[in-house]
Amino acid sequence: PRSVDAKRLVCCIVGGLAEQKQERQLALAPSIVVATPGRARELIEDGKASTVAKALEERTLRFLILDEADRLLAPGAFADFTLLTKRYLVDHAERPRKRWQTLVFSATLACGSTQPRDKKRKRQTDADPRALLKAVEPLRSPTRKLEVVDLTSSSKKEEEDDDEEENVALPSTLTLEAVRVVDAAKLATCYALLRGGSSKGKTVVFTNAISSVKTVASALQKLQIPRVHPLHAALQQRQRLKALDAFEKNDDAVLVATDVAARGLDVAGVS
Repeated sequence: PRSVDAKRLVCCIVGGLAEQKQERQLALAPSIVVATPGRARELIEDGKASTVAKALEERTLRFLILDEADRLLAPGAFADFTLLTKRYLVDHAERPRKRWQTLVFSATLACGSTQPRDKKRKRQTDADPRALLKAVEPLRSPTRKLEVVDLTSSSKKEEEDDDEEENVALPSTLTLEAVRVVDAAKLATCYALLRGGSSKGKTVVFTNAISSVKTVASALQKLQIPRVHPLHAALQQRQRLKALDAFEKNDDAVLVATDVAARGLDVAGVS
């Protein structure tokens, strides 16, 4: 309802922003807390998130939601989340689990796959659903039955890459094309596609390293490609938000990013 204060309903807790403001927001006892593991652990252990700590300790949670769960639960990936899990969420004799519901989301699980992939061909983004379900089990309320809901498209398109074939599920609005070039021609090809592309709209250029983002973004700016914005993990949170805001506001903007932009962004008009 419009009469409900959004700050009292939802609170966003992330690193790179002022702890004092987030502490004040948590003091309002919001119904929903959206948090990254690192900052959540900092605030809880420093006593600045008493409402969250109380909900965890007294087991009054109604829902525990893990987004991008394949990354959160990967061994050694998020030590802060692992520590929070062992302290608050795993069942103990003196603090048994109550009736909450755990919801797990991931866009990189092949739920229909029964045969494991060849390790040599396995892509970095592939996730093993069996390993993920095993990792989720300790977080599940004992009164809830485990269910897997596959929301991927049932229609799959087969594409052949050399001698290897893969089934790729693509949205109907997405066209997949590839241009094979040598390393020395990558930047020139990128420039040509940006300058001569038939479609108009926002563009995202992904690279595999922070140094590559800096190199590509600087080169495109010198080549007078308008509104080029770099985005990578070495930037402060305020700088990332500023780059995303500028990218979203301009119809012809270019975002040069690492995989920090691969998940969780919802920007209209990307062509």
